[in-house]
Amino acid sequence: MQKVAKRSTYESWRRGGMPSPPCDEYPFASSEEGGSSVRGQWVPRVENNSQGGTLSNFYTYNQVTSGDKFRVEVK
Repeated sequence: MQKVAKRSTYESWRRGGMPSPPCDEYPFASSEEGGSSVRGQWVPRVENNSQGGTLSNFYTYNQVTSGDKFRVEVK
């Protein structure tokens, strides 16, 4: 995946088709691959907030910035 440059970019994608939170989506809305054609699933707000924080921490800890590519592995 590739990280999106600005939060406003993925917020506009959500307005264009993604349901309002609490919805967990994949590919992540904060990635270039995310957007209005992602798969979304309603989740409890606490779970959604937790996942968002985890992803944000991943970006920060690994210094993932706009345009950087990263791999998602499911175990």
